[in-house]
Amino acid sequence: DYALSVCPPEADKIQLRSLWANYTEASILLAKYEQAEKALKEHDKINALLGDITGELNNKKLNGIIQYYRGDTQGAKKNLSAAYELRHKMGDIDHDLTSIALYLGLCELREGMTKEAIQHFHHAREISLHYNFIVTTLEANKLLAQAFEQSKQMDSAYRYYHAYTAIKDSIFRIE
Repeated sequence: DYALSVCPPEADKIQLRSLWANYTEASILLAKYEQAEKALKEHDKINALLGDITGELNNKKLNGIIQYYRGDTQGAKKNLSAAYELRHKMGDIDHDLTSIALYLGLCELREGMTKEAIQHFHHAREISLHYNFIVTTLEANKLLAQAFEQSKQMDSAYRYYHAYTAIKDSIFRIE
């Protein structure tokens, strides 16, 4: 209730919701999962007022990521799959799908579902290349290399590992 109680009526609730989502993600990266869950509840209260697909997608994505880091692969996969399926309602706004596809692929990789993981990593890579998300492209290439190695497809593993190291080396100027 904090976010709504301090928010003046004329405030941009979409921006406020976005800030809570960002705070949730930052808390996840700091491994402060209880804090992330509290922030996500604030996000959800604002989302209930707005009731749009973007908020629903972010709720499922963030819950899935929290569950992934807590080791609940099944719960994470369920939420991330639901978020991923919302892509059909998002229209041309698909940049949010990169992290969803990556984490969904990570869940599948944990479960030994390499074929499905590869499909999701490819989708994340495709989107990140389209929007020139260098770090996400780097991560997708690394995960594709791991997934192909796990499925004993060494030529493909090498191809994506080479793409990963080329980007990494250009970012950090390693020669």
